[in-house]
Amino acid sequence: MGAGTALCAWAEEQAAAAGFSTIYLGVGVDNDQVRILYERSGYRPLGESVTPTYNYVDDAGVTQTGDRN
Repeated sequence: MGAGTALCAWAEEQAAAAGFSTIYLGVGVDNDQVRILYERSGYRPLGESVTPTYNYVDDAGVTQTGDRN
């Protein structure tokens, strides 16, 4: 079992122990290796796509907005 597969199994065990029956996760649209890992582990795409954004202060002290793409 690879590290990613083991981590998924551990997270699923923890969620089940906490009483959760459903897990949702996100993966970058360009991260094919992780998408394949999740699908091999039984996860299926929902068909939803979002671009998370965040704010940061640049070197000039100006607040900027970035995205994770």
